[in-house]
Amino acid sequence: MYKMAKNEQGYSLIEVLVSIGLIAIIAVAFTMALTVSSRSLLIADERNIAESLAKSQIEYIKNQEYVNANDYVNDEAVYLPIDTSEYPSFAVYSENRTGQVVSTIIGIPYDTGAGVLVIDDDGIQRFKLIIRNNDNNILVIEDFKVDR
Repeated sequence: MYKMAKNEQGYSLIEVLVSIGLIAIIAVAFTMALTVSSRSLLIADERNIAESLAKSQIEYIKNQEYVNANDYVNDEAVYLPIDTSEYPSFAVYSENRTGQVVSTIIGIPYDTGAGVLVIDDDGIQRFKLIIRNNDNNILVIEDFKVDR
């Protein structure tokens, strides 16, 4: 067996256990930080996809010919939706006159002076888009289409 010289000192069991405990605490904190960072990246990516889909749908609506809402039942104009097949878990919805979320893209006549939905289509429509991922609302955005 090895004998220590008088000027040699070793570590006590307590010192070793405290060191191991500190390393374990640091490892747990590091793992938790990685988990939070990963979750944050997933949320940010989901939000970016939703914003991209919303912007694409808005541009697609604005590039379509203006549809007079009074030509439709419930005085709601219907516009074509974008293709979301690139992101199969995502879907674009809109809100109808009664506030119900529907799968068609709807423009509702709007009075900008009063700030309310109206029946008579005077050339401006409000549409509210809801972007969902796996049936969870990710983004709700409102915009207008003007007859020019």
